Amino acid sequence: FFFKQKTAYEIPKRDWSSDVCSSDLFPSITGFDASGPISPNPNTAVPLDITATKFPLAVYLYTSSTSKIFQRHFDQYAQYVKEMLTPGSKILEIGSNDGYLLSKLAELGFDVTGLEPSATLSQITSHQGLRVINDYLGTSFVNQLLDSGEKYDCIIGNNVFAHIPNLAKAFRDVSIILKDQGLFIMEVAHAAKIVTDGIFDSIYHEHHSYHTLIALRPFLESLKFGIVKASIVETHGGSLRLVLRKNSVSSSSEYDEIEKNERLLGLDNPKVFLKIQTTIDEVKRRFDSAIYSEDNQAVIGYSAPAKAITLLSQVCDDPSIIQFIVDDN
Repeated sequence: FFFKQKTAYEIPKRDWSSDVCSSDLFPSITGFDASGPISPNPNTAVPLDITATKFPLAVYLYTSSTSKIFQRHFDQYAQYVKEMLTPGSKILEIGSNDGYLLSKLAELGFDVTGLEPSATLSQITSHQGLRVINDYLGTSFVNQLLDSGEKYDCIIGNNVFAHIPNLAKAFRDVSIILKDQGLFIMEVAHAAKIVTDGIFDSIYHEHHSYHTLIALRPFLESLKFGIVKASIVETHGGSLRLVLRKNSVSSSSEYDEIEKNERLLGLDNPKVFLKIQTTIDEVKRRFDSAIYSEDNQAVIGYSAPAKAITLLSQVCDDPSIIQFIVDDN
């Protein structure tokens, strides 16, 4: 979200971080420019004018279950869902990745379906005996469901909505295929952590929006989704988990406490995001102190996610000092 159709903060561009597929310096993955984040009034929000990622989703290889942390997270997540739904309820997970959460929900007796645009990940999921549709959330998929008369008791979307430029369209699509009074459970990275913890490395080309409850509540209510539960979870440096009910009004006391803390942090004012540059300057100082130490014989990198490239693009003046980066993905 943006204030008055202007970006609140923009990660400065570095010439050596541009093309996902053809960077000579860091060939594993690099990022496009990205800007962010938040508006307290969703009516002023505009989508980013940004080049879509060139990385082909058909060969997208990031898998949720690789991380033991995410395995534990989704194990607990499935139990969390169990407390709100009866066995046999129909659940759709948008962006189901390799199907780990789907498998845990299926073990609890739910009728699960995954929606996953990556053909590779869809195949991994189907090999587990789970139903998965290799498609995007969009008009074509929604129309197919309408033709079949199929709707869901619960729809789940974890860390996927920051990747969608037109949030209002995505939420309207969710509403169409969700039963009346159905639940919509979502997790999104909490923009507060960009300010409090300095995680500016989450600002990169794949992320079109950065979320606070200050901005999300009126946006969701305008689409007739009420917040019935709200909490902060630890994934991705700190994320918002919201349980929404279709055709309802917000009634969560948890929401009030989170919003109060956001206002105390100044997240209703775009100037708060100017603090990001101060954070970058401090990280750069520490980076230079460590990298250019006389004790260093060689500098190599381990793991090359987009966040690492965003970090290096801001703090590393001479990327050639890093001899190579190791990544098995």
